[in-house]
Amino acid sequence: MRTIIMKIRRQDAPWAAWVYRSVKAWQRFSVPCIKPLHGVLYLLYRVFLSTYYWLRHALWDVPLFASQCARVGKGLRLIRGIPRLLGYARIELGDYVVLHGSSEICGAKVFDDPVLIIGSHSHLGNNLLIMVAKRVQIGNHCLIANDVTIADNDGHPIDPEKRLRDLPPEPQACKPVIIGDNVWIGKGSIILKGVTIGEGAVVAAGSVVTKDVPAYTLVAGNPARVIKSLGSKGEMPYER
Repeated sequence: MRTIIMKIRRQDAPWAAWVYRSVKAWQRFSVPCIKPLHGVLYLLYRVFLSTYYWLRHALWDVPLFASQCARVGKGLRLIRGIPRLLGYARIELGDYVVLHGSSEICGAKVFDDPVLIIGSHSHLGNNLLIMVAKRVQIGNHCLIANDVTIADNDGHPIDPEKRLRDLPPEPQACKPVIIGDNVWIGKGSIILKGVTIGEGAVVAAGSVVTKDVPAYTLVAGNPARVIKSLGSKGEMPYER
């Protein structure tokens, strides 16, 4: 059978070329679009999906995730599923937090009670990875884009012998990450251990933050550096 399939894929013979073209034509086939009919069907499809995800969110996702948290404020929203939890971390959520089901929270085995705090009205995007061994704190009204990594530890010890023994990082190598209120972290950024990001700061997409970010500044690059000031709190056009 494999030989026949390869002949068809290579179109080695007239019959193989005919079968190949027939399969391709079948793959491209679709019924003609009748806009009045298919417009209504599309609307019904959207209503069905919305109802399904709302019921799953209210009856399944939020209660299950909340059972694994130390504190959950009102209005928690989980988009398309439950974030993946690995290890143990004490999770405390403020009000109206938004998390995505594609996110992952990893509690390291360095300390007995690693803490993750997410403030009210903060929105954390797709494919977020949070590695917490000691403490990661995210403020209120924060916007964290897709594919961001936040880690207060290196994940593994520097000593190769300890890595072979599958030991966690040294306690002294774990340093808290503190993200202030109203911070925006761009897509694909990495926030490393021991970093404090000041209130109102912006981290440009793809940045690697290795040291503290002053409040109301824009940082970018690898390693991230200050690009410009965004003004003081009093000069902001509005307050979230």
